[in-house]
Amino acid sequence: MNNIPVWLLCLYAIATNVWTSGCKKNTNPPLPYYIKGFHDDPVLNSIDSLNFLMKFKEAEKMAEEALNSGYSEILKLKSLLLWTSAQNQVPQNELLNEVLQAQPQDSIERYFKARAVSHYYYQFEPKMLDIRELRSFLNAGFLNEYYKAAIEIKSAEVLLLHFTNPRLIRSLLESAENKLSSFNKYTYLHYRLYRSQALVYNAQRQKEFCLLACEKIKDFDRYVFAPSDEFKAAAHNFTGLIYRYHSDIEGLKHEIEQSKSYLKEDSCTEGWHMLLFNQLLVHMGKIDVGSKDSFEHVYKTSLKLKSDCGKLQSNIALMKGMHLARIGESLNAIPYLFEAINFENNARHPNTTLRSIAVNMLFSAYMSMNKFKEAEETVMLDSEYTGTPDRDSLIKHIDQTQFFPFHFFINLIEIDFGKYLHTGDVQALYNALKLVRKINRDIYTQYDVTDEDAIIKFFDDHGQRFVETGLKTLYELYQYSKDTMYLREFIGLAERHTNVTLGRDLKLKRSGYTLPKALQQEELSIISEVKEYKRYGKFSRDSENPLERYAAFQSRLREEYPEYFTEALIKDSIDLQTVMGNLGKTGSCILKLDVVENTVFRTYIDSKVIQISPLDFNEEYRSRFNEFYQILSENKEISPEDFQQQSHILYRWMFSGMNQNMIPGKILYIPSGIFNLINPEVLIYLENKNPNAFADLHYLIHKHEIIFSPGLSFMTMPPESSGDIRQVTAFSFTGKNEKPGQHAHLTALKGTYEEVKQLSNSFPKANIYAGKEANLKNFRDLSQKSKPNILHLALHGFAASNERDDVKLYFRERYSIDSLTGYELLNINVSSDLLVLSACQSAAGQIHDSEGIYSLTRYFMINDIPNILSSIWNMDDNTSSMIFNTYYKLPDKSKIQNGSGLTEIKRELSGKPLHPYYIFGLVRYSMHY
Repeated sequence: MNNIPVWLLCLYAIATNVWTSGCKKNTNPPLPYYIKGFHDDPVLNSIDSLNFLMKFKEAEKMAEEALNSGYSEILKLKSLLLWTSAQNQVPQNELLNEVLQAQPQDSIERYFKARAVSHYYYQFEPKMLDIRELRSFLNAGFLNEYYKAAIEIKSAEVLLLHFTNPRLIRSLLESAENKLSSFNKYTYLHYRLYRSQALVYNAQRQKEFCLLACEKIKDFDRYVFAPSDEFKAAAHNFTGLIYRYHSDIEGLKHEIEQSKSYLKEDSCTEGWHMLLFNQLLVHMGKIDVGSKDSFEHVYKTSLKLKSDCGKLQSNIALMKGMHLARIGESLNAIPYLFEAINFENNARHPNTTLRSIAVNMLFSAYMSMNKFKEAEETVMLDSEYTGTPDRDSLIKHIDQTQFFPFHFFINLIEIDFGKYLHTGDVQALYNALKLVRKINRDIYTQYDVTDEDAIIKFFDDHGQRFVETGLKTLYELYQYSKDTMYLREFIGLAERHTNVTLGRDLKLKRSGYTLPKALQQEELSIISEVKEYKRYGKFSRDSENPLERYAAFQSRLREEYPEYFTEALIKDSIDLQTVMGNLGKTGSCILKLDVVENTVFRTYIDSKVIQISPLDFNEEYRSRFNEFYQILSENKEISPEDFQQQSHILYRWMFSGMNQNMIPGKILYIPSGIFNLINPEVLIYLENKNPNAFADLHYLIHKHEIIFSPGLSFMTMPPESSGDIRQVTAFSFTGKNEKPGQHAHLTALKGTYEEVKQLSNSFPKANIYAGKEANLKNFRDLSQKSKPNILHLALHGFAASNERDDVKLYFRERYSIDSLTGYELLNINVSSDLLVLSACQSAAGQIHDSEGIYSLTRYFMINDIPNILSSIWNMDDNTSSMIFNTYYKLPDKSKIQNGSGLTEIKRELSGKPLHPYYIFGLVRYSMHY
């Protein structure tokens, strides 16, 4: 668990120490059927029934009374008493020794003994825990499914003690869930199952699956017992921590309010402690004055609890240390972090997660002060390495003992890189290189990251940090040695971790795996259902939940096709010689931008050279680009002279140090971050003194044709085109004779019909769907027809949402409208040589590190459409119509088919006194050189 990031802290501690308080009394509690099938004795039946209802204290009392009365089933009773004492967190060492010394011959007595001892060690001596004997009963005929499920869950809990082998944990929990499937009500065992599911999903960065398990824990009406208020508060506190782990502060605040509704201010209840702890987490990382004051208020309240009853000692110390470190007071933070570490080191049942977080914060504090020796000692401490302080031995130890080693290795790379920057020690840079190569080779082999949420969370946690550290290391090595090998490695590293899921889904569509085609299609279908579920909420209780269906499908693939879990994500290495040859053949060059913290690495490749240059991307330039995008996308009023000044500053930044005259005419532009929304065509490459109109400006498009691309690994040579366009299909939101007005909440778009009208004039055999015919059914039917050369969609588009996949096209229906969300294209095989997305925001969407931009364009690319014209902001209806009226009249049909004719039209429009908003919102994407 040493690698699990900060906000998983205390989840395991809460889960194992809370929810064992008393429950409201049930009238005539039912006798569980599983006990009827297991016990033939009324006393044992009664004790286990009380355990079933979480009435552990009553069960313990009944077991003690039976022992004192001379009851004959001594070992069974002592085992039950030991088990229930452990649930009450009351150590019974003498009783433990008595049970250990027993030598039962009877298989049921042996099971009782194994069950009791494993629970006892789990609570009090986790380092001594060995569940092999307990697991040996899984095939015992005298055990029913409930008790077998208990064994599987106990096995998973043991692995969760140290957060090792999440895949195995998940398989154990899946087995347990199947065994409990016949239960209509939740028991204490169900709670343990869902708690463990939440923990392991969280460890694997799968927020939605994790929250689904939390919702089951919070389904209080389904429990066979009546959950106490403390139980309910703890469930909400637990869910709040999940939200904070995923940086969802609003979700955390909501769970805090829910928890408060069940709690009274009681300084010595676990629920109140964890509520305060969640309130501390709300303020973590914020440095504004109000937040600092609020943090200190809650902190002082927590200190009082620590004083009154000794609770939350390490939590409070850790929170204070983290808070100080994050506001730049690293030296003052160190004593608090050590306090948290020492408390856990000496705890009877230490929280390894919390200890690891404290150690990692200590690492960050030392690195901020350039104390590299101390930082390396924290890596040793975190990985529990106790050998000689030798770096190679430490690496070997981490490799052999840590299930997720990359966190430790990235820390070591940062130490080496920091030494180089601080002291000029080149050997440290070569040491960093070894680990960069190792991680790049191994990084996908241990992470179960085949679904999109997990991949994005994986990069948020470690992947992006590794890529950034690796790129800096490789660039510095090139600067030092001038060996172009490091430039090639730099490009390969950056490319391999770019648009990972886009590459995966494109492979699925292309049938590029060893999986049977039916399974590939099934995965795409389930992915689409999962995305639908996340957007629109829960299914009914009787429906098959798509998250659970996807988990089951993944388990099946993991068993039958284990190689898929690395093949799905790893891209082939980039053959730069072939790339440079293709650039020479097509008269092109590549301009790639990689954002690394406060630096942008600009990669330039043409047929002869490879150049990588770091550009300072400080807050000033971030603000300039954001402001420039707003001017363009919102059509803000600005004078040509002021626009020229701002645009030329950005041009000089983006092309600084380059010989503009040596750059080929065609630029393949591979952006990241904000640069997905900046069209370089609009940059001013040459200033004009006192421009009177926008037509006087020298836009970069006058010199270069610029094509957006998702990455090097997606690019292929264009096929030879005869310019023979045989099949054209077009959709127009508005019909021929429709009057201006609204359809539902969307305005009629008169220009859309003008677009398709001109298209039909140029291509008389075009299939036109206008007005009510431009419906979703007709669009879906395209998948059953032959691929058109051109598919033109003149519709409404939408991308302005906080949801990653909430990008959509709006179609007409008879009396209303219908929408197609981007991810639904995973289940529709619609393709063409050229797609024209004449819809607002069709190239816009949420931007994610390593995953590019989530736009409609992205989803159509997954359908293997090589050339797409789309918009990065809201298009003006009349201008769009004017552009395409001209576009489809171009005499060279090959320029229409591959999208290159758009450059000619924009060059012509830029000679007119139009605000750049009207010209440069439409961009060309291509997967061809």
